Amino acid sequence: MEILEVDGPSAPDELLRELYEAELDAVAELQHGAAPPAFEARLHLYRDPGRRRWLARLDGLPAGAAELRDGVADVRVRRSRRRRGVGTALFAAVCAAAAGNGLRELRGHHATQGGAAFAASVGATDERRDVESLLVLAEAELPEAAAPEGVELRTSRSVTAGHETLTTVAVAGGEVVASTSVRIGGRGYAGTDDTATVPAWRGRGLAQLVKCENLRRLREERPDVEVVGTVNAEQNTAIRTVNAKIGFVPVLILTTTVMALGSEE
Repeated sequence: MEILEVDGPSAPDELLRELYEAELDAVAELQHGAAPPAFEARLHLYRDPGRRRWLARLDGLPAGAAELRDGVADVRVRRSRRRRGVGTALFAAVCAAAAGNGLRELRGHHATQGGAAFAASVGATDERRDVESLLVLAEAELPEAAAPEGVELRTSRSVTAGHETLTTVAVAGGEVVASTSVRIGGRGYAGTDDTATVPAWRGRGLAQLVKCENLRRLREERPDVEVVGTVNAEQNTAIRTVNAKIGFVPVLILTTTVMALGSEE
């Protein structure tokens, strides 16, 4: 087995593609039929100087990949290469780098039984749980919104660093009282950003109103978007109830874990 640290900004595309291939296979079980992002769409992430990355090769072929960014570790192993020590070797490299940077703890995530078992085996403990839900946009019932008297809905598009965002706000008395947005990715997928309502306007259905209008406009303007995903804290029952009414279906629970790196002196 070979564990190679990959310098994203200077690495050749061929090496970064090995990372991509390993990650793509490792997370295939979490895609739920959605088309994966193209290599070109993720290239800017692989070249991000703020991320440290490692590639594992087994028998000369890419077997897994790991990333360390802002104290968060991500270890992914190809399905056919699991239970052969690849994840353990990658995690050891990440821990050494984190300790070398003076970090006292690492955070990570798991969404499968195998991931939970690995986290427990390295001494990580569960910290919080988030629910990922998906909406098939063509099947959603999204009638044109009827805003309450005195409330106007406005939708706009913006492009930042190559990423397109569609934002819908509710305006009353010249002030934004509720807002939501979606980030349009590639290959038929969009992800939601935060939905928020100012305290004085809560309880009037504005969160559902702006989300429905936002998704309706998304469907009209971007027919290529087939699936919309959202991730919400498990305890945030208010927004999860709104999502369920719109048609979002929970598909997995993402658990955040934390692990101490040695003891303080």
